[in-house]
Amino acid sequence: MKKFIIGIKNLWKFKTVIWNYRWWDFGYFLDIIEIILEDWTKHYGKDSHFIGDEFVRLRACVLLKQLKEYKNTIDTEKESERLKKFCKTLSKNLERFWD
Repeated sequence: MKKFIIGIKNLWKFKTVIWNYRWWDFGYFLDIIEIILEDWTKHYGKDSHFIGDEFVRLRACVLLKQLKEYKNTIDTEKESERLKKFCKTLSKNLERFWD
């Protein structure tokens, strides 16, 4: 029953992204990542208790900041540069996020 409730909460959290999702639009992928990073910045280091949880929270803060900077530069000359910066940081940290 607990998994069912968590699933319903997740559907509610991602409802806008799920409703507006289009397979050809890269933006929804980034919207999902943004929601996940926002959760991580709120909960890691506070509601988690493992070695490295503070590291994950700090990395999530950096990634979230970079993602928001990219979204603020869409349709400008800095768009490509900001997206590359975010993707590079994300790829460097993906392995570190796994326990």
